[in-house]
Amino acid sequence: TGRQRTTGKFGTGFLTTHLLSELVLVQGIAKEPDLEYRQFELLLDRSGFDLDAITEAVKNAKTSVQDLDDKPPYRRYVAGAFNTAFRYTLTDELSRTVAKSGLADLDVCLPYTLVFVPEIDSVEVSPRTYSLLTTPQVPQADDDVQIVSVLIHNSHAPKGTTSRSIAVVRKQFTTIAVPVSSAGEAIQIIRPEHQLPRLFCDFPLLGTEAFPFPVIVNNPNFNPTDPRDGVFLTHTPRVNPPIEENKAIIKEAVSLYFALLKHASDNSWHNLYFLVAVRPIPADLDWVDAAWYNSEVLTPISKTLLRAQIV
Repeated sequence: TGRQRTTGKFGTGFLTTHLLSELVLVQGIAKEPDLEYRQFELLLDRSGFDLDAITEAVKNAKTSVQDLDDKPPYRRYVAGAFNTAFRYTLTDELSRTVAKSGLADLDVCLPYTLVFVPEIDSVEVSPRTYSLLTTPQVPQADDDVQIVSVLIHNSHAPKGTTSRSIAVVRKQFTTIAVPVSSAGEAIQIIRPEHQLPRLFCDFPLLGTEAFPFPVIVNNPNFNPTDPRDGVFLTHTPRVNPPIEENKAIIKEAVSLYFALLKHASDNSWHNLYFLVAVRPIPADLDWVDAAWYNSEVLTPISKTLLRAQIV
């Protein structure tokens, strides 16, 4: 319910990129009212440990763009084009390890991000390009099940283009998803990758892989933990609106899960047992109240599964 909020939070996404490199070269285009476009480069140095070093780095960054008005006008600006670049130099083995790990996570998560965030047309991670297969828009009622496909073009692969299919159910801002494949008219459910986050706030919340829900849940209005590795589902003595909102989203996801389960059963989808992989909360998942999860998620799902035609 309500209105979608801005997904980002306090620049944490950019701050985490210091794991790639403490030196970031920002290249972009500046435009002030009544002035022409101008190109600039700004080096952000985050390698300092003490206050003096950090202060000096900030001063140097500010000094590097003080002559911006003296630069020649930039005539090749195109609105909507890739006009800004952030360049990170991988200077050591840690940087390269983080980059490889990030690319592996992208390959798993990007298809879901494209499904959840229609404003993103495509993402290129050389040599692959990910894009959502566009189909004629048919108005979908709440709880309707859709099968959407993400195309992955690999310029280095013999087959060139492959696809991944995802079953999706939406209601307002909440979406659930599960990977599927098709052979003719038969649909079979695929077990989600173990490294795939189970919760998305438009973008994956890395660290929610252990959340024991059988499908992936997305809502841009989730209230994540500060490290964005979960969403607050804890118990508090007093009413806490962000926690209550998170719990309401999960309960809505449960109702969407029931709709997906019924649709899959009625239409004889294969591998239905992947949809029944519900378990208690792991002991180390400290952002979830286990008692609440058992009563509001695990028990209702278990009771429904007792009557579902799974096998």
